[in-house]
Amino acid sequence: MEPPVETNAFEVVYKLEVKNAKNTIYKRENGKKVDDIEGFALWYITHEPDEMDMRVGFGYRPDFNGLGVFVFKHEGQWRIQSIVNTGL
Repeated sequence: MEPPVETNAFEVVYKLEVKNAKNTIYKRENGKKVDDIEGFALWYITHEPDEMDMRVGFGYRPDFNGLGVFVFKHEGQWRIQSIVNTGL
Protein backbone atom coordinates (compact mmCIF):
# COMPACT_ATOMS: atom_id res chain seq x y z
CA MET A 1 0.00 0.00 0.00
CA GLU A 2 1.22 3.48 -0.88
CA PRO A 3 1.67 6.03 1.92
CA PRO A 4 -1.15 8.58 2.25
CA VAL A 5 -0.96 11.95 0.53
CA GLU A 6 -1.02 14.40 3.43
CA THR A 7 -1.93 17.72 1.82
CA ASN A 8 -4.96 19.95 1.45
CA ALA A 9 -3.93 20.96 -2.08
CA PHE A 10 -3.76 18.40 -4.87
CA GLU A 11 -4.77 18.08 -8.51
CA VAL A 12 -5.95 15.10 -10.50
CA VAL A 13 -5.90 15.24 -14.29
CA TYR A 14 -7.99 12.50 -15.83
CA LYS A 15 -9.07 12.12 -19.44
CA LEU A 16 -11.73 9.64 -20.44
CA GLU A 17 -13.75 9.44 -23.64
CA VAL A 18 -17.32 8.17 -23.21
CA LYS A 19 -18.57 6.55 -26.40
CA ASN A 20 -22.20 5.96 -25.56
CA ALA A 21 -23.27 4.32 -28.82
CA LYS A 22 -20.69 1.53 -28.48
CA ASN A 23 -21.43 0.50 -24.89
CA THR A 24 -25.08 1.32 -24.22
CA ILE A 25 -26.89 -0.97 -21.81
CA TYR A 26 -30.67 -0.90 -21.91
CA LYS A 27 -33.32 -2.02 -19.47
CA ARG A 28 -37.08 -1.95 -19.93
CA GLU A 29 -39.42 0.22 -17.87
CA ASN A 30 -43.12 0.25 -18.72
CA GLY A 31 -42.33 -1.34 -22.08
CA LYS A 32 -39.80 1.37 -23.06
CA LYS A 33 -36.05 1.02 -23.48
CA VAL A 34 -34.18 3.09 -20.88
CA ASP A 35 -30.40 3.57 -20.93
CA ASP A 36 -30.01 5.45 -17.61
CA ILE A 37 -28.03 2.66 -15.94
CA GLU A 38 -24.59 3.67 -17.16
CA GLY A 39 -21.86 5.48 -15.31
CA PHE A 40 -18.60 5.33 -13.40
CA ALA A 41 -16.96 6.88 -10.36
CA LEU A 42 -13.53 8.15 -9.36
CA TRP A 43 -12.69 7.80 -5.65
CA TYR A 44 -10.12 9.67 -3.56
CA ILE A 45 -10.42 8.13 -0.11
CA THR A 46 -8.38 8.16 3.08
CA HIS A 47 -8.21 4.40 3.57
CA GLU A 48 -7.64 1.28 1.50
CA PRO A 49 -10.92 -0.27 0.31
CA ASP A 50 -11.65 -3.94 0.75
CA GLU A 51 -13.60 -6.27 -1.53
CA MET A 52 -16.86 -5.97 0.44
CA ASP A 53 -16.74 -2.15 0.16
CA MET A 54 -16.76 -2.42 -3.64
CA ARG A 55 -20.14 -4.19 -3.92
CA VAL A 56 -22.46 -1.22 -3.36
CA GLY A 57 -23.50 2.01 -5.14
CA PHE A 58 -21.05 3.29 -7.75
CA GLY A 59 -18.44 0.84 -6.56
CA TYR A 60 -18.07 1.89 -2.93
CA ARG A 61 -19.88 2.09 0.38
CA PRO A 62 -21.97 5.17 1.25
CA ASP A 63 -20.06 6.05 4.47
CA PHE A 64 -16.71 6.67 2.74
CA ASN A 65 -14.19 9.22 3.99
CA GLY A 66 -12.92 11.34 1.09
CA LEU A 67 -14.13 12.50 -2.33
CA GLY A 68 -16.30 10.70 -4.87
CA VAL A 69 -16.72 12.02 -8.42
CA PHE A 70 -19.63 10.40 -10.29
CA VAL A 71 -20.31 10.46 -14.03
CA PHE A 72 -23.68 8.95 -14.87
CA LYS A 73 -26.64 9.12 -17.20
CA HIS A 74 -29.97 10.50 -15.97
CA GLU A 75 -33.02 11.01 -18.19
CA GLY A 76 -30.86 10.46 -21.28
CA GLN A 77 -28.29 13.14 -20.35
CA TRP A 78 -24.77 12.66 -18.98
CA ARG A 79 -24.24 14.29 -15.57
CA ILE A 80 -21.27 14.80 -13.28
CA GLN A 81 -21.50 15.15 -9.50
CA SER A 82 -18.94 15.20 -6.72
CA ILE A 83 -19.50 14.45 -3.05
CA VAL A 84 -17.16 15.09 -0.13
CA ASN A 85 -17.94 12.84 2.81
CA THR A 86 -16.43 12.46 6.28
CA GLY A 87 -17.57 8.93 6.94
CA LEU A 88 -21.24 9.70 7.61
